[in-house]
Amino acid sequence: MPLPFSKAVQQFLKKYVELDTSRPDGKYYPAAIDLIDQTLTTIGFACEQVKIPKQIAEGPNRVHLVARRNFSKELPTLVIYNHIDVVPAHYDKAFVFSSDTRKIYGRGTCDHKGSTAAVISALEQ
Repeated sequence: MPLPFSKAVQQFLKKYVELDTSRPDGKYYPAAIDLIDQTLTTIGFACEQVKIPKQIAEGPNRVHLVARRNFSKELPTLVIYNHIDVVPAHYDKAFVFSSDTRKIYGRGTCDHKGSTAAVISALEQ
């Protein structure tokens, strides 16, 4: 059984898992937000990155992504709130993506990185 995502979403997830978003300084947060932004833009969303004020979150690398797409004026608004950080990993290859026919491996695949890919996949459909 192949992975349940399109090739584009599989590539997104691989890149996303390989970003170490466990760092307290948030060094790779902007790269993660850029990746999500690019992926959503590709499927028709208008994205805006909003910097989080330092009084609210420590560090220079904190940013929100707001993505909008008007499917229909008759449909209700759907809000998806996501996070990009993962718990630190202290073992080799934690941020290496791999998969077999049944499972996807890598830091965050069972937390929110895998869920983000699933949401993007649903939105892509």
